[in-house]
Amino acid sequence: MRTRFWISAWCVSMGLASAPAYAQDGAVLFKNYCAVCHETADKSPAPQRDALSQLSPEQILQSLEKGTMKAQAAERSRAQRRALAEYLSGKPFAIAPSNPIPKSAFCNSASPVRSSGDPLAGPAWNGWGVTITNSRFEPAEAAGMTADQVSRLKLRWAFGFPGASTGGTQPVVVGGRIYVADAEGDLFALDAQTGCIHWTTEVEAGVRSAVTIGKRAAGGFAAYFGDQAANVYAVDAESGKVLWKVKVDDYSRAAITGAPQLYAGHLYVPVSSREESQVGDPKYLCCAFRGSVVALDAATGKQIWKTFTIAETAKPTEKNSLGTQISGPSGAGVWDAPTVDVKRNALYVGTGNNYSPGTAVAACPIESRQRARTRTRPTSISALRPF
Repeated sequence: MRTRFWISAWCVSMGLASAPAYAQDGAVLFKNYCAVCHETADKSPAPQRDALSQLSPEQILQSLEKGTMKAQAAERSRAQRRALAEYLSGKPFAIAPSNPIPKSAFCNSASPVRSSGDPLAGPAWNGWGVTITNSRFEPAEAAGMTADQVSRLKLRWAFGFPGASTGGTQPVVVGGRIYVADAEGDLFALDAQTGCIHWTTEVEAGVRSAVTIGKRAAGGFAAYFGDQAANVYAVDAESGKVLWKVKVDDYSRAAITGAPQLYAGHLYVPVSSREESQVGDPKYLCCAFRGSVVALDAATGKQIWKTFTIAETAKPTEKNSLGTQISGPSGAGVWDAPTVDVKRNALYVGTGNNYSPGTAVAACPIESRQRARTRTRPTSISALRPF
């Protein structure tokens, strides 16, 4: 039986609009994530491409979601697994996969995002860190309860992510709604009082980042978040309609795991990757990804600037014992939500480890574009000047 993951409401007093799955390129997905094992010249135990073409898409999807390939496919979204199944089999599904969400899960009436005054000023937990400084602290007046009351809370409702193989993102509470996403590529807007679904939208890839809610220049509010294919989205917080979508890094394993930070009309997006998960394979051409921070116009998604945590692009260095070419420098992905320091006109981010030997991380003042580079340990903090 498939594991179900849950989000719960603990005595908190705070219309469906579904977008079709984004078109996926099965050939690109196979090349990026599968070919290293399923398209080799040696005697690999993995079934080769011609053998997989003899299977039906239903059989391949079964293997990806419940069978021997479940662990390998866990980072792919529902839409990506379907695209892989059809590409490898060369055939469409005989019957379109059913919607795993029953109609009874949706709210009976479409209540709007609470609009009395500013919903962001009421009881809320917005983004990963609540504030632009990532304080991760909820004052008693905002929480509507005291610390002494926490031990007396009782379960009010629970929501199971339909068909999910891994859990959801950190929930965000704004205007009487809870915004939460999952690894299947689904974003949900739930009613905070009942847990019913106001709307759900399926995006291109799985989501790991928390959602950031902000005012739109055109009126209303938008939900900003990124996915595991390095796409950033702005979604109407009222209806679930996708306002814009931009890809902030073309590297095949680039991903967004930290929540975007919104300030003064700019959306600051951290970019990480899953390339380090491949370095255990001696046949993998490691590594060329460089972490970065990207500033987007929150209204349009247009890129304002992009700064890499590693100054140089990767170049061939040496070969391993199997003769596989190794490259570098690489790594230093930005996994966390940026912190904004308005007084010092600075943006702070933390980086992950390096993927190649001899990698140096850069601290980059944006206005001057001068890079003060120092040899550091793989994990570091960088200060950027974003405004």
